[in-house]
Amino acid sequence: MEMKKGNLQKALLIFSLLFFIIPAAYAKVPDIVLNQKKAVVTIYINDKEGKQITTGTGFIIDKNGIIATNYHVIEKWLEVLESTLLVKMENGAYFPIEELINFDEDNDIALFKVEGKELPTVKIVTDYKPKQGDGIVVIGSPMGLETTVSDGIISNVRGKRGLIQITAPVSMGSSGSPVFNLKGEAIGIATFLIEGGQNLNFAIPVKYVANLLNESKKPKKKIKPALEPAPAPEALAPAPEPVDELEKAKAEVRKNPVSAEARFWLGNAYGKLGMYKEAIDAFKQAIRIKPDYVEAHYSLGFVYGELGMYRETIEAYKQAIRIKPNYAEVHYNLGLAYLMINDRGSALEEYKILKELDSEKANKLFNLIYNERTDEERWKLIYESVSDDTYYFDTKTLTYTSENVVKVWVKHVLSKEQQKKEEYAFEVVLQEHNCKEKRLRAFQVIEYDKNGNFIKSNDISSYYPWEDIIPGSVGEAIQKAVCR
Repeated sequence: MEMKKGNLQKALLIFSLLFFIIPAAYAKVPDIVLNQKKAVVTIYINDKEGKQITTGTGFIIDKNGIIATNYHVIEKWLEVLESTLLVKMENGAYFPIEELINFDEDNDIALFKVEGKELPTVKIVTDYKPKQGDGIVVIGSPMGLETTVSDGIISNVRGKRGLIQITAPVSMGSSGSPVFNLKGEAIGIATFLIEGGQNLNFAIPVKYVANLLNESKKPKKKIKPALEPAPAPEALAPAPEPVDELEKAKAEVRKNPVSAEARFWLGNAYGKLGMYKEAIDAFKQAIRIKPDYVEAHYSLGFVYGELGMYRETIEAYKQAIRIKPNYAEVHYNLGLAYLMINDRGSALEEYKILKELDSEKANKLFNLIYNERTDEERWKLIYESVSDDTYYFDTKTLTYTSENVVKVWVKHVLSKEQQKKEEYAFEVVLQEHNCKEKRLRAFQVIEYDKNGNFIKSNDISSYYPWEDIIPGSVGEAIQKAVCR
């Protein structure tokens, strides 16, 4: 079918307009701004399997590889110890992170360094006074589309911090992008806020980047513990005024956010309060800042053990030993962790190492390997259900964390009929009982087969928070047995 002459002319006219309009929109961005693209990087954060967790944008502010971005862009990297952070230059070169320099959660800014020399940099201008209607350009990686250029204007300047509201879009992946004036000077870092259900696009003034960089160049003071030196990880017990200690530790972190020592003391303070998940996060952040911080790896392993997460405990202890191979205390606790998953062979290897390091600990571990696990008196019968399921508590590890709170391992052995239906024969559950308030909670469940071989371990703390004891239940029977 032939197109009518009039329609053909209209189509050609529309095509011609689009041909000229699209380049014109791009062409109005000055070359001096477009030339900054080579100093803009895309940030990729991947999990331990190499799968992408999140992306963002950053820009180089120092030729030796210092990059500025939003704090929330790297937050996942800080939280997940096994994650990796890579930056990609416009020319396709990749650089891994070398060091976290500083960050400011309140202003949503972070600075980190990659290995590099004579890298291209953006020009930042700290004395820029934004005005409504001024033209701006954002260069970022929205949805992973690297070094995308979008323009707009300054629509407002808001609040005491002088946040610059902009009309240019800031979507996922664009966070951390440099915002330029039309002279090619970086005036802010792009971010977005949700207000009244609406996404609003802002630039955080670049002066906060300069302030953070200057602060990081000042000599660091040595961190002192909030009260007194933290005890060895195995002695994480409530100390006098633990809540006060926690507040002091938090204050120290606010003063020194990139101090590994401050994060370590915060982890200890959380641990003393039984706030183990928060302690884990703090120890992980300490390790993220200072990867060879042996005490943080040790304490992380201990807290995992408190939650019954023995696979994670073992990995943390192995990292501590990698850094300090002759650390007898860690070898001993690693042997105990192996015993908890019924891996006597590996526990015996730790005994052999301990013989050369600390004979007393070696003998203690040897006795546990060959005696404790076969001691029938260890597990005391609590309850037998009508379905022939039986419940026991561990007399050897019964621990009072305070006057009215007791932590106990409970073994639940399935009936023979039930064992045929399930993959496991018995499970061991870490519980905590408040004897005064008649409440309990559970942290971890570990499953074993009929031969006592470890199958798997699950964190159940989110499913079993503090609950009231039900009269006549297994929980009541356990509490009566363990509370003094």
